[in-house]
Amino acid sequence: MPGEPVVEAAGLNVRIGDFPVLTDIDLTIRKGEKIVLIGPSGSGKTSLLRVCAGLLSDRSGRFELFGSVPATPGQWSKARRRMAMIFQSFNLYSMRTALDNITFAARELRLGSEAELNERGRDLLELVGCHGLADRYPFEMSGGQQQRIAIARALIGDPELLLLDEPTASLDPETIAGILDLLTQVAEGRFSGRPMTVLCATHEMGFARRIADRVLFMEKGYVVASGTSRQMFGGGVSDRFLEFVGAMAHQRP
Repeated sequence: MPGEPVVEAAGLNVRIGDFPVLTDIDLTIRKGEKIVLIGPSGSGKTSLLRVCAGLLSDRSGRFELFGSVPATPGQWSKARRRMAMIFQSFNLYSMRTALDNITFAARELRLGSEAELNERGRDLLELVGCHGLADRYPFEMSGGQQQRIAIARALIGDPELLLLDEPTASLDPETIAGILDLLTQVAEGRFSGRPMTVLCATHEMGFARRIADRVLFMEKGYVVASGTSRQMFGGGVSDRFLEFVGAMAHQRP
C-alpha cells in the first residue's frame, strides 16, 4: 500500500523564459506508487519530470520532494542522491566501458567503495540481461543493450524515486518489448526488494496499463484528466484521452 508522499505539488506553474510549460499542476506521488504521464508531444510530460529532477527551477506554487522544499544547490544534491532518471537517449559515456558507465556516478557520489560498486555493477549487469558486456564500450552494443546499461546505472544507487522519460522512444520495435518487460520488473521491485516509486512518461499504452496505479493525461501544460489505469483506459473519464490512445494504436506497425 502506498506510503508517505515522495512528491507533492499544488498550484505548480513552470515557465521556460516567457513560455508556460506547466500550469496549475496538483500532484501527490506516494511511496510505492507508479504514476504514468500520457499526452501528445509538448504537453508538459518531460517538463514535469525535469522539475522533479531539479532541472527546471523557474516555478511558482508549492513543490515538495521527500517531505521538504529543495531550494539550494546543496538541498537538490541531497535529493538527487535519492532518485534516478532514465532518458529516451541512453546518455552513456562513449569512452567508458559498460561497467564503468554503471559505477562512475556512484563512485563520484561515494555511494560505496570501488570494489563494492564493481561487485554491485556486475550483479546488475547479470540482472538486466547483459552478462558478458562489462568491458564493452557503447559503440560495441546495440541500442537495447545500451538502454539496459542505463537502467543498471539508474539502479546502482538503490533510488527511492525513479523518473522515466519515454525510455523506449529511441529503440527499434523489436527491442522495445524486452526493455518494457525489464522496466516492469524494476517497477515491481524485483531488483530492490520493494515496490519502486515511479513517475513515467510513455507512449507505450500496454506498458502504461500494466504498471500504472494512476494515469495523468496532459495537454498544453495542464493535467486535463486523471484516474486509475482501469478508469482511464476503461472509458468514462475522458473522451479526449481515449481518442489519443486510439491514435497511438493506429501509429503502431
